Amino acid sequence: MKSKFLQIILLLITVNVSAQTTIENFSYGTPSGTIADSITNPSIGGSIWRRHSGSNGQATYLGTSLTYAGYSSSGIGGSVGFSFTANAAQDLNRSTIPYTSGNVYVSFLLSVSASGNMITNDSYFLHLMDTAAPTVFRARLHIRAGTTAGTFRIGLGKFGTATPDSTINYSLNTPVLVVMKYGFYPGALNDSVTAYVFT
Repeated sequence: MKSKFLQIILLLITVNVSAQTTIENFSYGTPSGTIADSITNPSIGGSIWRRHSGSNGQATYLGTSLTYAGYSSSGIGGSVGFSFTANAAQDLNRSTIPYTSGNVYVSFLLSVSASGNMITNDSYFLHLMDTAAPTVFRARLHIRAGTTAGTFRIGLGKFGTATPDSTINYSLNTPVLVVMKYGFYPGALNDSVTAYVFT
């Protein structure tokens, strides 16, 4: 059985001439420990988070937060966890104001744990998309098994391009701070995607 559990805290930050900030600390109260803890449940995050495809690997609200020294959203609110599935994994979205220029930054805390075999193929867990076209993933972050036991690697891609893995192995069960930058540039497919991972 392949399963991987991912827990994130998400902070969307945009930097333009007039910067806009969206913060998600997953502060939805005490989880019940049941299927009702789906992040799409209207009594939890369902007024903000919506499923747009897939049905497996349900994103579940967790009442505990990840921590990372020096990160402003560390230890605040809760988090979201999910298990990777072989196919048809659940894709969720949260709308923000539309962006068409400048740079958009997304930062979050990430902790990956595994039981059984780690996934050997890239599996994306976060993407930026056009709200008018939910299948157009402008940027994707992927994870896969690391080259040594107890580790994972992060991959990055844009649109339909391949996702090269980082050459760095990150430890399982240890929170890292990830900052993804999406830059808008004139011309078809000229936009840039960059990821910074802090351990």
